[in-house]
Amino acid sequence: MYTDLSQVPMVHTTDSPCTLRKGEDRPWMHGIAGLISGSMAMMLFYPLDLLRTRMHVFNQRGSVNPPPHSIRLIVSQEGLRGMYRGMSVSVLTHGLGWGTYLVTFRASRSHFEDLLGPYPSVGASAKDFLSACVAAVITSTMITPFYVMKTWYQLQTRIGTGPVTWMAPTRSPPRGRNLWHFLQHPEGRRAMFRGFAPQVILTSSTTIQVTLYEWFRRNYYSDSGNPSAMEVALGSALAKAITCGIFNPLEVVRTRLQYVHNQQRPEYGNMRLGLKTIWRNEGIWGMYRGFMTNMTRVIPTAVASFILYERLLSAIRSSHGISFSGRGLWNLTYDFVKKDEDYSISYDDLVPAYVIFFNEAM
Repeated sequence: MYTDLSQVPMVHTTDSPCTLRKGEDRPWMHGIAGLISGSMAMMLFYPLDLLRTRMHVFNQRGSVNPPPHSIRLIVSQEGLRGMYRGMSVSVLTHGLGWGTYLVTFRASRSHFEDLLGPYPSVGASAKDFLSACVAAVITSTMITPFYVMKTWYQLQTRIGTGPVTWMAPTRSPPRGRNLWHFLQHPEGRRAMFRGFAPQVILTSSTTIQVTLYEWFRRNYYSDSGNPSAMEVALGSALAKAITCGIFNPLEVVRTRLQYVHNQQRPEYGNMRLGLKTIWRNEGIWGMYRGFMTNMTRVIPTAVASFILYERLLSAIRSSHGISFSGRGLWNLTYDFVKKDEDYSISYDDLVPAYVIFFNEAM
């Protein structure tokens, strides 16, 4: 976002790169495709998400333990099951974030297209930017409580012994009826929205990713309406790597604000104080704590999410308006799995465009 939710693809379906196809390309189509693809991508790479969150609250100054050592600690003390702690709420959070963002983005994009259509000076990128800002605020408001729960579950147990250790909450996060009672109190409701400010900015970072991805699509994809897997992978990976490098400090401070042990500490009272505390105590290493783990996680997650999204959206478009029988649903599923021509990669078609791009950039 995802975020870590954040990773949002854009698919254009008419001659105008950002115009919805009336009667066919509806916002709910993008929402369903985003919900499923975001959930599946999180399931594939979840252990890295858990590891990144735990490294964000690591208390040692300077460099942190490399990921293999941290993985060994988790497995040795919690078992292999510890690498999947909090997976269900994380998958739900990531999927809801993708789905909500795409629905609101597409609805906003359609609205701005109608509102600003008569003004040719307002380009497609400006409309993308405005739509992404609206979607970021709405999505952040909805998923921040889920992110708080996700952080609680991922930091639930004690990790590490010896000179380099850190403590996570030993008591279980509230569930079911206990969660309902927890939300009845003002402090409970406030706790569920801790980290809201960095969450809004992190979701807004998707604006940069969307703009970069769309720029690649419009200028360097061989077929912007039906991109190949290689094009989607390259465009989404480059866009996500840039945004990850810019916004990693906000991911760290969001985790610190939502960390149970920091909720009563005045130095983590808000985003500004949290950033000052991290910078004063840990410097640049603290701001980019877990950065390489995050890069290892978000780039394959973004690529998988984008490719799954494009494939699912194509299947939803083809099935829209068709009444399903059991055989019809089976045929659609078979076509979805076997339609390899959608993923044909022409090396000769792709390489020249990217070579020209990088030569011009140099």
